[in-house]
Amino acid sequence: MPYTSLAPELGAALSLLSARIEADLAMHVAPGLSIAVVHEQAMIWSEGFGQADLGTGAPATSDTVYAVGSITKLFTATLLMQLRDAGKLRLDDPVQDILPEVPVPRRHPGHPPITLRHLVSHTSGLAKDSPVGYWDSVEFPPVERLMSELANTEQPYPPGVQWKYSNLGIALLGYALSRVGGAAWEDAIAARIMAPLGMSASAPKLAAAQRAHLAKGYARPTGDWPPTLLAHQDLGGISAGGSMHATAPDMAKLVAAQFGDASPVLAGASVAEMHRPIWVAPDWSWGQGIGWRIRRTPQCDTRVEHGGGVHGFTCRVLVSVPDQLGVVVFTNGSDGNVGVDLTNHALDLLVPVARRIAARAAVKPAPMPVEWDRYLGRYRWVLGDMEIVRRDGQLVMLAPDGEGTETVALVPDGAHAFRLSGSQVRGELLRFVPDNAGAFSRAWVGPHPHDRI
Repeated sequence: MPYTSLAPELGAALSLLSARIEADLAMHVAPGLSIAVVHEQAMIWSEGFGQADLGTGAPATSDTVYAVGSITKLFTATLLMQLRDAGKLRLDDPVQDILPEVPVPRRHPGHPPITLRHLVSHTSGLAKDSPVGYWDSVEFPPVERLMSELANTEQPYPPGVQWKYSNLGIALLGYALSRVGGAAWEDAIAARIMAPLGMSASAPKLAAAQRAHLAKGYARPTGDWPPTLLAHQDLGGISAGGSMHATAPDMAKLVAAQFGDASPVLAGASVAEMHRPIWVAPDWSWGQGIGWRIRRTPQCDTRVEHGGGVHGFTCRVLVSVPDQLGVVVFTNGSDGNVGVDLTNHALDLLVPVARRIAARAAVKPAPMPVEWDRYLGRYRWVLGDMEIVRRDGQLVMLAPDGEGTETVALVPDGAHAFRLSGSQVRGELLRFVPDNAGAFSRAWVGPHPHDRI
C-alpha cells in the first residue's frame, strides 16, 4: 500500500521506517516480515519485506499469513469481555464454579480461588505450561488432557499476588469461556470477533484456505544463512493462547478497534477497561491489563502491546491509544527482538508527527467572553487558595497539586458554572456565586466554599 497520498510529513516518516526495515533485513534479522500501520480508524500503510519462503524465493507481502502466537490471547480476552458485557459471567467469578469437574489448583490456603480476572491478567500464580511435556516433542495434547492434569500443575504464587505469564492459564480461561458461551473456543473467536472485524484472511487455527499464503517459519540464525526451516506447529490444548494465523492488514482491524467507540465487537468503555492495569510492576514501568500489556515510554507516554512467538515466527502489536496510532509487525524468524525494536521505532517516529498534524488541524476555541472577567481573582479556602486567570484567551484555574501549581481549563457548564478538567478536583463543578450587589465574592469547588480575597 503506497503512502504517497498521506500528509507529506507522515509519508516521510513511513519512508524512514521502510528504510530501517530494509536495512535490518539486509543484516539477516529475519527472512521476511509484513507490517501494517493504523492511524485513527484507517490502515494507512501495509507492505511486505524480504522473503516468505527462502526455498522458493517467494516474497513476503501484505497478504502473507503468519502464526501470530500469543497475540491470540487478545482475542480470548476480548471474548471474555463480550460474555461479561452480555451478563453471562463476572470477571471475579471463580473458574472452579464454571468448571466444577476440573481440578483447578488451590495450593495456598488462606488465599482466594483463581478467578477469570486472574487468568486473563496472568496473576493466577499458575505455572507457565502444563507438566504434560509438549514443547520438546511438539506434540500438543487436547485441552481436555491439559485440564485433567491441572491437579499435578504447580502454582508458585497465590492468586492476585504476582504477575506470572501462563499459557496454561489462558488455556483454562478459553476452556471456561467455551463452557459459558456454549461454543468451541475457535468457533466463538471466528464468529464473535474475527467476522465482525472483517478478518477474512485470518483464522483462530490454521485453515486450509490460508496455506497457500502461509510463510515458512525459520529458527534464529546462528551465524550461517539461511537459517533452519522449522516444522509448523498445531498447538492443540493451548490454542486459546497462541494458535491464530493472520495477515498484518487483518490484525490492523483489531488495532483500529482500540480507538474510541470504533470497535464493532465491544463497547468503547469495555475496550478502555482492557487497557487499564490490573497488575503494575514494582518500578511502575509496565503493567498488565485485560489481555493487553501496558508500557511507559522514557517520555512517559503510555502504550499497550502484545507479542507472540511460536517456532519460526515472532510478532508484535503496539498501540498508542491517545494518538490513535498502532503498528503490527509479523516476522517468519524466531528472534523476538525484531518485532519489539521495529514497533517501538515505528511509534517513536510516528507519534510526534501525528501530534504535530493534529495540533495544526485543531480548531482553536473562541476567546472567552469579556463578561467572564468578573470571575478573575484569587479565592481562599481553609486548606488553600486558587486563582482564576485569563491565559491565551481562555479562562483557567491555577490550583496547587501538592508539588507545584497545575493549570486547569474551565469548561462552561451552566450559568456562572464551569466543569474542572484536571487536578485533584477533576470533574467537579466550579460555581461562582453573586452577592446582593451582583459582585462575585464567593466560588464553590464542588462542596468547598472559597471566598474572594
